[in-house]
Amino acid sequence: MSTKTLPLATPDFDANKAALKEFLKSQPELKDYNFDGSALSVILDLLSYNTHMNAFYLNMVGNEAFLNTAVRRNSVVNNAKNLGYTPRSAISAKVILQAEFKPVGEVSSTLVIPKGFVVGANSGTEAFVFTTIDDYVINYNSLTESYNISNLTAYEGRRYTHEFTVSTVDSSDTVSDVTIGGCSIPNLNVDASTIKVSVMTNGVDYVSYKEYDHSLNLGRNSLVYFVREDVNEYVNISFGDGVLGFKPPRGSKIRIEYSISSGSVANGLTVFSAAKNIGGTTLVHLATVKASSGGAERESIDSIKFNATRSFESSGRGVTEDDYAFLTRQVYPSAKSVISWGGQRNDPPQYGKVFIAVQPNSGTVIPEEDKSTIKDFLSRVGIATIRPEIVDPDYVYVDTNTKFLYSKTRSSKLGGELETAVKNTIRKYSDTTLSRFKGLLAFSNFLAAIDDTDNGIISNTTSHSLAKRFYVDIGVKESIELKFSNAIVKGSVTSSTFGYSSFNDCYFKSGEDNSLNIVNSSGGEETIIVSNVGTINYTTGVITIDPVIISEGNDQFFDDLEQKFYIRIRAKPVDLNIQSTRNQIILIENITVSGKSV
Repeated sequence: MSTKTLPLATPDFDANKAALKEFLKSQPELKDYNFDGSALSVILDLLSYNTHMNAFYLNMVGNEAFLNTAVRRNSVVNNAKNLGYTPRSAISAKVILQAEFKPVGEVSSTLVIPKGFVVGANSGTEAFVFTTIDDYVINYNSLTESYNISNLTAYEGRRYTHEFTVSTVDSSDTVSDVTIGGCSIPNLNVDASTIKVSVMTNGVDYVSYKEYDHSLNLGRNSLVYFVREDVNEYVNISFGDGVLGFKPPRGSKIRIEYSISSGSVANGLTVFSAAKNIGGTTLVHLATVKASSGGAERESIDSIKFNATRSFESSGRGVTEDDYAFLTRQVYPSAKSVISWGGQRNDPPQYGKVFIAVQPNSGTVIPEEDKSTIKDFLSRVGIATIRPEIVDPDYVYVDTNTKFLYSKTRSSKLGGELETAVKNTIRKYSDTTLSRFKGLLAFSNFLAAIDDTDNGIISNTTSHSLAKRFYVDIGVKESIELKFSNAIVKGSVTSSTFGYSSFNDCYFKSGEDNSLNIVNSSGGEETIIVSNVGTINYTTGVITIDPVIISEGNDQFFDDLEQKFYIRIRAKPVDLNIQSTRNQIILIENITVSGKSV
């Protein structure tokens, strides 16, 4: 019986060819034709291939139309745009410096450090340039006979300037009219957060514009600009339409200043030098107040997909706890992780507040000025009766000691190579499973990860202890409260050494009952210098230290990023499953591994 219609095409090549062959066989004219041994078989292959490719193409095009299935960055960005989300650009690392300039010749009452002042730093074979993006005015200090500044902020990357002109001809061409299509900056890895936009409309003066951040009330005269990513993955700057935001008139001049970021590789730099002096002065001192931090690569495709839906849920307003966490990521995109919780869930409860903790990409805490920026933004977009509070992450460090047995016949690695492999496994576990808020060290999974490192490993015995750090201001009297948030073994508390009063090599150690003492071990014997200097709650893991003055730090416990000494207090956990609460982050710090063949 003759078939008048072909079956619907499928993506499968063989199925398409079989369907075409069955269709032709059903035709009376080709009833006894040999389709396999003739030239018609080649034509069927060609038709099947064409159908297969069309089906594949249409499937891929369909995937790109949806956020969850899109794979091309341009498609993901466009889908995110429909949800009101703008992907994060690359971010330049920031450093805070302390500088002293000595005048040469005539002394002026003030010194201006102009924007564009350059300092440099090296990391291995790589050199990085940091540039100021604002002017700094310093008053002359007659006591030091110099100009001193302690908050000179510079951003990684050279500064560039592009200028655009609004078309003088009335046109619907979105390419030539920058007020319609925007101004695309023809460089990759532009840091959108350090962009400076100014517009000259009167032919005389440039007027600064501000980036729209959802907290601003827009009107027809609002001097704002909007940031997005264009089809070429460039940062694009656009302006209002005359209703929502001011529209620069035709003939206006647009100036855009920006930095090119190297991303996270510029984090952690501490030694800087200036490229040149400022006229009339000599730079005699340049020190790092806080190491460079905050640098990050542009947002990944997976991150865009994750954040776009949450942006749509919050709609730029802080109502729920999760809204505050998401909005914090928006205003501080270089955060590694963010967590928020309501004041009713705080310990102790503080009603009418929402707490936000931010983990930086480098270092342990974010700068105070960044905390203020986040808090101001959240206050504008949040509920009027809710006060946001920015708190630091609370780190719980874990020291692990692993002993494993291995079979030489089941592994191609030597003992030392296996030990290195186990250390790498533990570091990977810390980076992927822990090292963020809401982390949990599940001991059975931890042991299994070690066993799975290599086929030659038969078993392992692992123990660990907990540690907390607290930074000290030498010579300043202060009290400390440390929360392990896990029950600790009675009598297991001890600390790193420090100087106290006239004694060296002092340390904290648990005493009788729930007390904490300061102990000195000079001469090989332990002597209690101060008894009952604090208390230990072994059930909750809370250690409280009464006001003490640390007279000297230990050089082995100096944090280069924070530029401070710290004391490390250790304790053994009762339960080998280590949990974190609220703003706590678990980090595996010291790793000891030894292997034995059987």
